[in-house]
Amino acid sequence: MEIVGAGVEIIEQHGDGLGERIANLFIFLFEAGFTSVVVIGSDSPDLPMERIETAVALLSSSEQKSQQVVVGPAVDGGYYLIGMNGGVTGGLDEPQRELFKEIPWSTSEVLETTLKRAASAALEVTLIDEWHDIDTPEDLILLKENRDAPESARFALSCSVFER
Repeated sequence: MEIVGAGVEIIEQHGDGLGERIANLFIFLFEAGFTSVVVIGSDSPDLPMERIETAVALLSSSEQKSQQVVVGPAVDGGYYLIGMNGGVTGGLDEPQRELFKEIPWSTSEVLETTLKRAASAALEVTLIDEWHDIDTPEDLILLKENRDAPESARFALSCSVFER
């Protein structure tokens, strides 16, 4: 069974904890030659493609590419998307790595802590529109009720979890 479309590669996560896994993904992709990377969580299956396109466009248009960070805030105080350009070295510079260290993941302080880290590292952050993610049964109900969800989220609308 094919779980992703043609031309899509699944990359195994490495690292202790979410922050290290995200940082390692950026490092891997920058080392593979990508100059900009946008990471989204799997807990926003109905994320409009326009949010990703906006993040990519902002990274592409940045004058100080090595200092640019784009964040999509989640309504719960976290974020559903983070994107960066490769650092001065073309990889993930130390100021960028700091964005993922000692973050209180899965709390309402994730975004605030990340923004403080970015400010102290003199990284330029652009926030795009807020979106929700799926953390609770109530969030699943909102997903079910979102009739504008993209095809990638359609599977959730037919899952037995919604049947009574």
